Amino acid sequence: EISNPAVPGTLLGFLNIDTRKVVLVSPSLPKMGVETDLPADFQIASLAGEGTRAGTSEVAGEPCTLWQVEKAAQLAGPTTACITEDGIVLRTVVEIQGKPHLTFEVVSLTRGPQDPDLFRLPPGTRTLKMPNGGGLLPKPGTGPALAP
Repeated sequence: EISNPAVPGTLLGFLNIDTRKVVLVSPSLPKMGVETDLPADFQIASLAGEGTRAGTSEVAGEPCTLWQVEKAAQLAGPTTACITEDGIVLRTVVEIQGKPHLTFEVVSLTRGPQDPDLFRLPPGTRTLKMPNGGGLLPKPGTGPALAP
């Protein structure tokens, strides 16, 4: 689920990290989707790099280890990710212009077998290819910084 103040309603994103493509659909516009390349700012979805343990936390009721990743090529600045023991990224905070910005956070997590249809566009959905997301994806860090 993606929220963008410039776009009314909610967007749902179907993200393929391997192809670096995302299809956005809106419940208010059934059977219509926008396909775009995943912008570089959204590398947070596939966080990779060297990191050091920085403590523990909890997100959505799940314990996780905080990992500090120094500025990687694809990120704006130092990044702290909260990752479960089995590798699920629950929260990502990126330092942008010296201030921490929450760029990704899981609000709920259900473990167990998942229906493959959850990862497919609804039948009959037509997609429009749009470069750079057409402004539908909010740029990470454009919201308010986290309180100290």
